[in-house]
Amino acid sequence: MKKFRIVPDICLCDTAEEFCKAFCIGADDLVFIGRSSWKYFDGLVNGAHVIFRNDYGSGEPTDVLVEKIYEDTKDVPYKRVIAVGGGTIIDVAKLLALKTYTPVLDLYDRKIPLER
Repeated sequence: MKKFRIVPDICLCDTAEEFCKAFCIGADDLVFIGRSSWKYFDGLVNGAHVIFRNDYGSGEPTDVLVEKIYEDTKDVPYKRVIAVGGGTIIDVAKLLALKTYTPVLDLYDRKIPLER
């Protein structure tokens, strides 16, 4: 058995602008966000690649949704994933942060090692 522990650092920002400045959001980042939240970040992400949750359907995340996102981002050289939202956005962002996450079914069947 392997055991690991994650101890988060929680940072609070009063505005999206403060967040983007504090974390230097820019060209090396992939921002995964819902369109309703985008109004707060528009013009602040300094060349980051942005993908909208709403462009990939609605409801719970599926392997089909993740595979579509992969197709749209496979040639994007990003070093960080910035997830703005909850639920599906956070769940999918965890996969986007992995070195290899497709085919998704192989990942879930543990045929792909978990590497970031």
